[in-house]
Amino acid sequence: MNRFTSKKTVLEIIAQVMTPAPKSIGPEVSLSKAQEMMAKLKVRHLPVVVGGKVVGLLSDRNAKAASLSKWGEGFLVEDVMISNPFVVQPSESLDSVLSQMIKNKYGSVVVQEKNGDVTGIFTTLDALYVLRNILR
Repeated sequence: MNRFTSKKTVLEIIAQVMTPAPKSIGPEVSLSKAQEMMAKLKVRHLPVVVGGKVVGLLSDRNAKAASLSKWGEGFLVEDVMISNPFVVQPSESLDSVLSQMIKNKYGSVVVQEKNGDVTGIFTTLDALYVLRNILR
């Protein structure tokens, strides 16, 4: 059994299905360094954190698009990050999070404790793992 579920487990909160302990990055980091980090970690999203507060989210899609532009060499994370990403607490209901993701077409959610600690990330890929495990 993995971190997601079996048919016998009731999924109620986002903490049960999120990818735990994501790495984060600062907004002042160069885009090329951020892309190297994402490749090394094999992730498609990095929360952007300043002083314990989530200020953005860097997606591989945005990073790739920016790096392909003629100005790509000079970009920093803050230039291409998604400002004010969808952030929830670990106790948020899975149904509520999924409903907001569908309604607003969000590809990911940053999970953050009240004290500011980023404890997880939940992406559409995580949702597919959950669905696959339910169907099995």
